[in-house]
Amino acid sequence: MKIIAVTRTWNDDDVIEPLVRHTAAFVDMHLVLDTGSTDATVETLRNLRAEGLNLQVFESAAPIGAPSRFYTILYRLAHGGHGADWVFPVDPDSFIDPRGALELRRMLEAVPADTVCVAARRMIYVAPTEASQGHVNPVRRLVRRLAEPAASTGVVVRGGLPDHRLTMGPGHRSIVLDGATLTGAPLGRLSLAQYPMRAPWQFAARAVAERLRELATGEAEGAQSDRNNAGLMDDLRQRPQFWLSSTTEHATRMIKDTSLVDDPLDYIGGELTYTEPEPYEWRALKTLLPGLEKLATAHGAILDRNEALRDKAQRELYSVRLVVE
Repeated sequence: MKIIAVTRTWNDDDVIEPLVRHTAAFVDMHLVLDTGSTDATVETLRNLRAEGLNLQVFESAAPIGAPSRFYTILYRLAHGGHGADWVFPVDPDSFIDPRGALELRRMLEAVPADTVCVAARRMIYVAPTEASQGHVNPVRRLVRRLAEPAASTGVVVRGGLPDHRLTMGPGHRSIVLDGATLTGAPLGRLSLAQYPMRAPWQFAARAVAERLRELATGEAEGAQSDRNNAGLMDDLRQRPQFWLSSTTEHATRMIKDTSLVDDPLDYIGGELTYTEPEPYEWRALKTLLPGLEKLATAHGAILDRNEALRDKAQRELYSVRLVVE
């Protein structure tokens, strides 16, 4: 049986190295599709491949956010190019919990042949302890989680499904097969530890950039987007100082929050070699600004290639209307 992990990444150089090292313990191969990173993500992946990890890295020139489309592409690469029996989507911030996955291969072998997908719970890790907060590795830093699993689960998909029948759902929480949405039943104790908010600056910058990429896809693709990004961008636009200061204070309070569970993930990926310690404020600016420039450049290139569209855009942009009389 061949299990292949697939990951779509974008400006994740703070977490991609531990993800790949850890995931290698559970799968036969890892396919990563980078969608325009401007940080050290791709360089780190090249270094990991040079070490000998069974890893393939793809790049997309599209400066837009379309995670469902990209994960569908990765599924097709996994089963069509590499004969995957099971395809396990893992986001850059999602780590397989060894406690429920030590016998992952045996559990998947026991899944009935007519079952096309199964589910993994998501446990959300949000805070360090005073002792762990200095770790560069987010998995070793953020060791406190929400008591209850997330409402949604992650999906693990059987390989070999025809391309024209299958698309991955938003956030790979589901698949759409022959027009029907399937989430799959939980597979034993299988779960993913997620680290979405590794620092307030990282979380805010990513939400803003992802929202702009979603808007750049147009309405049809944008319908598959993450609505949380729109809400957070509204908060940041209206009250940026309040949001950042209150969120930073909240992150500090969560170190001792009694509603959280101290439950460190058993990280089995070894020590990090390529991940540089860097304040998240600077990391956010270094990734956000080049990404926005790339998006604007792509928009300008579209106008340059299409004279009719350029003329229409210019008429709209340079139109003048009376707003105060």
